[in-house]
Amino acid sequence: MDGYMGKILRVNLTEKKCTEEPLNPKYARDYIGGTGLGDRIIYDEVPPSTDPLSPASKIVFATGPVTATNYPSGGRYQICFKSPLTGILCDASSGGYWGADLKRAGYDALIIEGAAEEPVYLWIHNQKVEFKPAAHLWGMDALKVQEAIQREIGDERIRVACIGPAGEKKVLLSCIINDEGRAPGRGGNGAILGSKNLKAIAVRGNGAFPLHDPAAYNALCKKIAKDNAVSPAVAAMREYGTAQVLDNLWAMGDIPVKNWQLGLWEEGCKNLGGKKMKDTILVPHTACYRCTLGCSRWVKIEEGPYKMDGPGPEYETLAAMGTMCLIDDLNAVSFANDLCNRYGIDTISTGVAIAFGMEAYEKGLIKKEDTGGIELKWGDAQAMIAMTHQIGKNEKLGAILGRGVKRAAEALGGDSWKYAVHVKGMGTPMH
Repeated sequence: MDGYMGKILRVNLTEKKCTEEPLNPKYARDYIGGTGLGDRIIYDEVPPSTDPLSPASKIVFATGPVTATNYPSGGRYQICFKSPLTGILCDASSGGYWGADLKRAGYDALIIEGAAEEPVYLWIHNQKVEFKPAAHLWGMDALKVQEAIQREIGDERIRVACIGPAGEKKVLLSCIINDEGRAPGRGGNGAILGSKNLKAIAVRGNGAFPLHDPAAYNALCKKIAKDNAVSPAVAAMREYGTAQVLDNLWAMGDIPVKNWQLGLWEEGCKNLGGKKMKDTILVPHTACYRCTLGCSRWVKIEEGPYKMDGPGPEYETLAAMGTMCLIDDLNAVSFANDLCNRYGIDTISTGVAIAFGMEAYEKGLIKKEDTGGIELKWGDAQAMIAMTHQIGKNEKLGAILGRGVKRAAEALGGDSWKYAVHVKGMGTPMH
């Protein structure tokens, strides 16, 4: 089929067995794209009664027909699973390069099932699959894991999707991290890999697949890439990244403030916005696969308590861990974003949980002794960072907030449910 490798890889971790299956052409047509294909597989194979963190649960990594082509941002992949956070079907999306290399390694989708007895990682390269021991990687943060696997295999161009310590501890806000801070963040997918003792999936491939009319298709891709690179319509996204939303949309009331209590905070939004980032901490960076927008950020903070050099925060993170908590310190939020990448936790749900915690603390539903001595007050960047650590480590109050705001409110009791903004247990995103 044009646009497809035509194969799905199924990995059973319990049996350490891999099988190749032909891609169902009807599914490819009827459920076009990674989300459609992956959701259909989960619908077919995971009964509604399945415990998401049991060996019977499955998770699908899926690509689409434009993945690994010259189409701008054609490196994205989707993951589909029954969410341990919501208990229903969930999908999440990530950029970077990992999706393109999975497809070029020979597969349109990867189905993970069962659970390994000991920590392992998978090494998938040009239709070959290896189970590698990962005990030495267990406990390592997600950014260091990627570097460690590249060194171990001896190829710095290997792409790695992995979990951090939070996923190992099955924190319900945990997520997979790939390509230096890219993340399919929602739904608790990191906990699923942790429950399966699967630390990482490394991929590398140079395979090819057919296109219906390569010349016409690549000409269209070239036009779109050129438009993205020069069009005034996306100039702000090119220059300031997704953080430009804070500069431009605060006046519309599109930025949530103080756990959804307020709709306008001009000063705070601008202090966290793309213009401030560019003027202060932004450094040159590499875009995602085949992307001429380059909206992803890389930041460097030279000194002080938030010293760091790594992937910068996107809009959703700046709002969730910034305006939602009444914090407008760009360096602090950037540092918190780096912590989330390393622990492997969803920045949206983490920020939502901390903002909920701040309001519950304000109302007297959380006491200082519950927090480990932290004054969980609005606008306190150090308190926000301390809670990020607690959630990532699954300890103290963080062990409650790390279950998501719905479960946290149930644990706290009283009127705390009034301050938990969620959809079926998942913290609401920032629009």
